[in-house]
This record gives sequence, C-alpha cells and structure tokens, in this order.
Amino acid sequence: QKETLIAIAKAGKATGVTSVAFIKKNALKSPSSVQYAISTLLDDQILTYEQEGRIKTYSLEDRFLELWMGEIDPIKPLTGTGLIYDEDKRYRIMVLDGDTWRPLSDSDDV
Repeated sequence: QKETLIAIAKAGKATGVTSVAFIKKNALKSPSSVQYAISTLLDDQILTYEQEGRIKTYSLEDRFLELWMGEIDPIKPLTGTGLIYDEDKRYRIMVLDGDTWRPLSDSDDV
C-alpha cells in the first residue's frame, strides 16, 4: 500500500493506476496489488477519486499528506522518520532517535 500511496502522491492526481505504464514508472508489483491497495486506501479514507465516464482520477484526501508523501523515494525504506496523526487530529513528523521517537526539528537531516 505504501508504494501505491507514494506513486499517487507523486502524481498529484493519478489516472490509469493499474496500467503497465503507471506500474513500471512507479516500480509497483502488479495491477492486482495496486487495485487491492487502492481499495484499502479508499476504505480507510486516505484516497479519494473523481469519476468522469469510465475514467477514475485518484488523489490523496489530505493535501499535507500528499505533499509529504510526494517527497518520499519509494525505493528507499522508510526508516528513521514517521508521520503520526495525534489525538488533536494534527499530523506530526517524528524522527527515530535511537529507540525513542521525537518531533522533527529544523536541525534534522531526513
């Protein structure tokens, strides 16, 4: 799901997400895995889509999350940083410092 989410975030608005071109461009596994990821992300209200005729255009529900995910390299593993949605319904970028999570600061190189 992570790779599919990153691919859609990088596109901003994505169509043809199960096409060979989209899958190869974004190093995704297969059309069926992309379809499963999209279904789950829609159910979790992370993705949204607009439909015009038979064409669906997918985008992230949250613009901040889209911008942040669009900066991630899908080939590199996500280690050392994380995004949490806290009890105040705010996103916070966290950094793994040893074995403790702390808020991201300006001095961090991530």
